[in-house]
Amino acid sequence: MADTLSVRRAAADDLSAVVALYRDAIGRLGCTWSEQYPTAENAGEDFEAGGLFVLCRDGAVIGAVSAVSENEIDALPFWTPAEKPCEIARVVIDRRMAVMEQEGIHFQ
Repeated sequence: MADTLSVRRAAADDLSAVVALYRDAIGRLGCTWSEQYPTAENAGEDFEAGGLFVLCRDGAVIGAVSAVSENEIDALPFWTPAEKPCEIARVVIDRRMAVMEQEGIHFQ
């Protein structure tokens, strides 16, 4: 049976899984996160703003991304934001799940 992948807006009961993914990413190659960032508070704020999305495999949360209106570059003098800009932030995927192959995303 093939794995079923879906992306949806996060529900309140997804927050603990999202924070667990954040914690699991600490120390991975290229990851600058720490115990201080991102936090459960960051996930909660993104959720409350309607900007937290989760990737699910057969219903289980295996990834998350935030699409938030706050953008650090908005204050730069040369930046002209779009009408409804958003920033893609806090992208994380379960390290045990994704493997990129020629045919696309497959699971171990």
